Amino acid sequence: MKMQNLPFITLPKRFENMVFLELMKKGHTIYYSDNLNLYIPEKNYGVLCIPFLPQEMMKLRLQKILLHVKELELKKIDIVTLGNEGKFWLKNIKCSIIPFWDWALQD
Repeated sequence: MKMQNLPFITLPKRFENMVFLELMKKGHTIYYSDNLNLYIPEKNYGVLCIPFLPQEMMKLRLQKILLHVKELELKKIDIVTLGNEGKFWLKNIKCSIIPFWDWALQD
């Protein structure tokens, strides 16, 4: 692996860490899942950290983990990105695609 490619490879993990730190700042007990990056069971809330992907690919990824999301009994999922925005429902689960800067400023 070339050193010049290293920042791009580590960016998704660093991005996920930024999201985790924002949730910690708000005093939540946060859990990690291999399928769903972060979730807060007492709020029935999950977070997918996807810095770079088209919205259609984000929706496909969420559909692939839908069974896991239902097992966790989540009602809301935020897909945190670097710039995409959107909202949709997936089997009674409210899903928002939101840029990190906007997501971090929410309550």
